[in-house]
Amino acid sequence: MDQSVVPVRVKGEAGAWVEPDATLRLRADGTVGPKAAAAGVTFSGGGERDSLVTIDRGGRSLSFG
Repeated sequence: MDQSVVPVRVKGEAGAWVEPDATLRLRADGTVGPKAAAAGVTFSGGGERDSLVTIDRGGRSLSFG
């Protein structure tokens, strides 16, 4: 068994395990976020959004802006 101190697999949008991918992409709702990350990260796409960035993990969230 291999061990790592950083995530080597995360749950993708379809629910399958995938490699982490920090490449940012524009989402259908106008927000921006990484393709696959250990925590949910959402950046505002601009305009009148509630917050600049929101991080979700384990049922908790933290927003700035």
